[in-house]
Amino acid sequence: MTDNAEQISLPKRILGAMFNFGVSNVMTKIIGFLLIPVYTRYLDPTDYGIVELCGALSAFVIIFMRLGVPGAVNRFYFDYKSDPNKLNDYITTIHHLLVFATITLGIIIGVIVYLFSETILSGVLFFPFILLTLINAGFSANSDLQKRLLQSKEKSAYMAKLNISLAIVGIGLALLFVVVFKMGALGLMLSQSATTFVFFIQAQYYLRNYLKGKFNWGMLKDSLKYGAGLLPHHLFAVLAPLMSKGILNSKESLAALGVFALAIRFTQPLDIIYDIFMVSFNPIYFSLRKNQENQKIRTVYRSVWYISIAVYMLVAIILPSIIPLITPERFHQSAHLIPILALGFLGQVLYSLFLIENYFDKNTRFISLVTGTGLAINLLVTLLTVDRFGVYAVAMASAAGFITWSIMGYVFSKKHFLNYIDLKTIAIGLLVIIPVFIVAIYTPLDAFMIRFALLALGFGAIVLFNYNHFTKVVTIIRNKGMQ
Repeated sequence: MTDNAEQISLPKRILGAMFNFGVSNVMTKIIGFLLIPVYTRYLDPTDYGIVELCGALSAFVIIFMRLGVPGAVNRFYFDYKSDPNKLNDYITTIHHLLVFATITLGIIIGVIVYLFSETILSGVLFFPFILLTLINAGFSANSDLQKRLLQSKEKSAYMAKLNISLAIVGIGLALLFVVVFKMGALGLMLSQSATTFVFFIQAQYYLRNYLKGKFNWGMLKDSLKYGAGLLPHHLFAVLAPLMSKGILNSKESLAALGVFALAIRFTQPLDIIYDIFMVSFNPIYFSLRKNQENQKIRTVYRSVWYISIAVYMLVAIILPSIIPLITPERFHQSAHLIPILALGFLGQVLYSLFLIENYFDKNTRFISLVTGTGLAINLLVTLLTVDRFGVYAVAMASAAGFITWSIMGYVFSKKHFLNYIDLKTIAIGLLVIIPVFIVAIYTPLDAFMIRFALLALGFGAIVLFNYNHFTKVVTIIRNKGMQ
């Protein structure tokens, strides 16, 4: 974060960062969303299943290769930013570690997966699918480091341009391989590999000036210590979907997993909003905490919770009705999974708001316990229900895992750390969510008027319960804008 960024008012900093991150992410995701009718014409559910399982494996491999260290950049940047030489030493140290870990651990993981791929990834060929997955994971290391640095510096405009460029290249190559060459799942994997390699080179060029420092064992030790607390957390977070999707594949089929994958595509707006806020708010939160501006944080927390509920309602009520309109019948089952999957978004939001203080305090020992418990709940729900409910079991398990995160996050934040959101605020939100969820599940997909009426009632309830709060927030923003 630069000094110039600190001089800008809080609302402008948050809204400016969210706008830049939002424009790039929303635009690229909208393009991807609009291409769903194209992809579902050229890809069958089995193709989607292969890509989804490879994506889950990639997420696990990337976290394992990084050793939790890139997350340390978001925190230690603020310790070294005032001294350019120390900052260069730090970035150089992290870069060297990522290169070494990527090569070494990549080979080890490749051998293990090659020997046991038929057991753990049934139906997915090692050549070419799993091999391309490992290559993608390896070449994304530079981009990961670059994005962490941009986030910490609040260079949201540059990152927005980068994300847009990445999306244009990736989507263009995907259309070429899938639509023109009709290569199916392999075409999507090849487009990802080519895009990753192009931006590996771009990230190396961006980092060139930061890589003129000296390797520092002390900085490496501090980052590894910080990352050690985060690594199990990140591994548990990606291991849960990998294992549950693997179980669904073995119990049902790759086609069933493909139906689940399409539902996940339709809940991507929730991921966009969650990522936009956390990327924008994390560095600002660290700055506010150093200045002890707790009241501002409380105001933002409450606003984020109610806005998240409004977003959930929009996704859970409206998006399921779109699937039958734009996809072939073989994908229509995905519509009924969306309200269930979207519950996980609310769990993620509360979890992040509760435990962001841990990251600021460099005390991450509880975080792995939270996500580890979420993993256990995810697997337990999957194993107990998959035989009876099939693809719905995996959706329920995913939501249950994230809700577990939020519950444990509240317990630890209440007991050990600062707490900026109370149970009354959460309870009011739940009073709105529960009836919306029930009606969204049981209302016919083509009952558009009923769904829009439900959405209006939900929005009205949020405003009614929090009229004074929203009036206060609007007044603060107006006053800041006039300064």
